Amino acid sequence: MDVGMPITPLMVRELYKESMGAHIKCENCGAREPLDAEFNRCGNCQIIPYCSRACQKMHWKKAHKQSCQKGNEEAYKLFLDKLTRRLDRFAHVYGPMVSIALSMRFSIEHLNDKRVTPRTHVMMVHMSELTDKDAAKPRLLIDKIDPKPMSELPEGHRKNLQDGLLFYQDSSKVMAYFLVFQTAGGPFLRPIMSSYQDNPFEYSIKRMKKMSSAKRDMFSVVVVSWIQSINDMAKGKRPDLFEAAKGN
Repeated sequence: MDVGMPITPLMVRELYKESMGAHIKCENCGAREPLDAEFNRCGNCQIIPYCSRACQKMHWKKAHKQSCQKGNEEAYKLFLDKLTRRLDRFAHVYGPMVSIALSMRFSIEHLNDKRVTPRTHVMMVHMSELTDKDAAKPRLLIDKIDPKPMSELPEGHRKNLQDGLLFYQDSSKVMAYFLVFQTAGGPFLRPIMSSYQDNPFEYSIKRMKKMSSAKRDMFSVVVVSWIQSINDMAKGKRPDLFEAAKGN
C-alpha cells in the first residue's frame, strides 16, 4: 500500500483492512466496538466493555463478579481511570494510522542511527487535550512522536510492554508504543499494541532503502501529514477519512 501524500479515503480503508488491532472488544462475546460509538462499561468499575446488557449479565455471572472492584472515589484515581479509557479509545479509532506514522518515523531514525530498532527503543506518542467540546470523543490530539530507549523507561513500564507482547504469537508483527499524557502527577503512560499481517517496521525499511536520500527526506513530511490527518479527523475536519475507516 502506498502511504505517501495526500492521505486519501482509499488509503485509510486499505489500512484498516490490514490492521488486526488494537481493538476494544466486548469482554463476553468479542464483538468489536464500532468507531462511531462506544460500548457501555461495567457500572461498578467503569472499565470492562460490553456490547449489550445481555453480554454484561452473562459475563458478570461467569467471571467479572469475582474480579470487579468499585472505582476508588479519590478524584485523581477516577481521573486516571477515565484517562485510560480515553487513551484506549483513541488507539481503537486511530491506531492503524498511528502505527503507519510510527513505523515510518522508526525507519527514519534507524537509517540515521542503526542502534535505533523496535527492540532497543519504543515510540512515545505525546497527547494533549482537544478543547473543542463539539468534537467527537475521546477529544485527544497528537502533539509529537519520538523514540525513547527502552533502558530509560521505568521498570514497571518496561514490564508492561514485555508482558503485553507475550499475548502475540509473532511479536515482530506488533507495533508497540506508549500514549503519553501529562497530568498533575507527571506523565501518564499507556502501552498500546497493534498487530499486523506483516512487520510494519521492516516494510518501511525495505521501501526506504530503495530510495534516494532526497526521497527519504520526504518521509519526514509524510509522517507529519499522517499525524495532521489523525488530528484533523479528531477535530471533525476529515469526515471522508473517518467514513473510510468505519467501512472496515
